[in-house]
Amino acid sequence: MKMLRLLSICLLLASCSNNDTRSVDDDAVAEESRDGESGKAEDSRGDNPKGTLYLRSYIVGGLSIGWLWLGDDGSFVQNPIRGANPIDMAAEKEGNAANAGTYTKNGDVITVTYFTGKTEQWKMEYLDGKLNTIDSWFVAPQEGLPDNYKLNGNFTGNFKIGYVSKAQTYSFSNDGTLVLTGMATVNVDGAGGTATGEPEKGTYTINGNTLHIRMNNGDQSVALIGVIPGEKPRIIINYTMFMQ
Repeated sequence: MKMLRLLSICLLLASCSNNDTRSVDDDAVAEESRDGESGKAEDSRGDNPKGTLYLRSYIVGGLSIGWLWLGDDGSFVQNPIRGANPIDMAAEKEGNAANAGTYTKNGDVITVTYFTGKTEQWKMEYLDGKLNTIDSWFVAPQEGLPDNYKLNGNFTGNFKIGYVSKAQTYSFSNDGTLVLTGMATVNVDGAGGTATGEPEKGTYTINGNTLHIRMNNGDQSVALIGVIPGEKPRIIINYTMFMQ
């Protein structure tokens, strides 16, 4: 439990800068929400609205990682599927409608309406005058990574889907190239097996908190990325922490 709390604190400290996803003064957010502002800018909603991306962490039976983008125009997206620099609301509405929609603020409560029609209310809580949680998730505003930011080293993360556990390693170089390797383990009723895939090569670019990957076989992907600095930096790609 101590390690999980430490990881959660590290997540909250992970914040870097970019020009497309604005940083937000948490004190200003607190003041705005407590004054009953709606969080909606009149006549400003569009396909690529401005807003703030939050890295979220939650500890119940383990560490969960997620993302929340709140637009200045009153739109929102949980776990954007097309990156965050910029947010593509048209694509999110088409492919991620169950996690996107509009919101209003009233005091410390955010009322959201998903594109699917579902509504929810999220409670905001503050610590020392700064926004601390939204809907019980710890949140940290992300300012994005510097322009032309490059990674260097091997980063391995583990995740599980059903009966399959997967270890994936990204080998990033500061010349913009990468090698991706993976090992999957299947365990059903005490019987299992392990398979390792052939290394795949490609290139990558980072724009703010958005990672673009183009593999040499033609596959392309877009993911959210955050970096926890240190002697051995850790990175978060979508919902998984990768460590050196």
